[in-house]
Amino acid sequence: MRRRASGSLGWRRMPGDVHLVRSLLRRRGVKPALKVMLVLVVLLCAGLALRGEIGKLETDGLRFELGWFLAAVLGFAALQVMHAALWRRSLLRLDLHLEPKRARAIWCTSALARYVPTSMLMPTMRIAMSERYGIPKRRCLASLVYEAALALAGALVVAGYFVVELPELEGHATRWLAVAIPLLAVVALHPKIFGPVSAKLLRRIGRDPLERLLPERVLVGLWAAYALSFVLAGLALFALAEALYPVGVSALPQVAGAFAVGFAVSVLAFVLPGGLGAREAGLAAALAPVMPTAIAIAVAIVVRLVQIAIEILFAATTPVIARRAEARAAGAQAVTDAEPAPELVQVSARG
Repeated sequence: MRRRASGSLGWRRMPGDVHLVRSLLRRRGVKPALKVMLVLVVLLCAGLALRGEIGKLETDGLRFELGWFLAAVLGFAALQVMHAALWRRSLLRLDLHLEPKRARAIWCTSALARYVPTSMLMPTMRIAMSERYGIPKRRCLASLVYEAALALAGALVVAGYFVVELPELEGHATRWLAVAIPLLAVVALHPKIFGPVSAKLLRRIGRDPLERLLPERVLVGLWAAYALSFVLAGLALFALAEALYPVGVSALPQVAGAFAVGFAVSVLAFVLPGGLGAREAGLAAALAPVMPTAIAIAVAIVVRLVQIAIEILFAATTPVIARRAEARAAGAQAVTDAEPAPELVQVSARG
């Protein structure tokens, strides 16, 4: 009896989290456990990426200016928020609605999955998380295709200026390919091209064609917005470079275009988790004309460290903010539903 009592007493004193895990596993099977495992895998891969980049960092010849560094962090954080908002806007244009805070939470959480090898977990997570809030899989996948193509086209517009102005390519007609490629990417998304192609692909897998496509005016607007976001990222990169090395204002055009170059390289190297290594190589090569090569590599690595830290912070906080906003909205709706109608109030006052 004492053993039973002590065992029962010990179990009662166990933390509430243990009871929660046991109840979840008993009532819902292994699905909650799989979700926990998925989150742990994503965080582990992001942590390994962060550790790997720190291990490559060389600090010789670097300085640290706190004001410039904080400006860079704010710029890269704004880039994260802006890309999440642009994805939500493409959903709205496809007649799909997500609350702003929930859309930001889904985008930021799924973005962290880019660091899982092959990066294919990111779209899978985005689609699965969006489906819980009424977003059909096919149209969410279409929004991902639009997002990837328009982001790449926007980056190539900014990078195109950098490529065209390279002294090594002066006089070569091939440098204008940097301008033609983003134009071709946007043209390929035109409803008259993207519609038939996507319909054919969907029919091959036994799905109906998309009910709605982004019109050309919306495509151009989103393309311009993505290009503007990479201008913002270029300014953030300049602030970070200035925090670590005195590049000077004269190098601003070169540095501002370098981030877009690195992003474009990382997209083309999609088989690498998060474009690790490829983006740093492209970014360092673009920065090398205005700073020593070793410093350029260090700046490229610090950019990655800052962005990973921001992505982890956003992935941890945005779902909490979204849940609290939804709880407040549900509470306000419950209070509104509980209020008596004006006619009933008047009758009771007369009585």
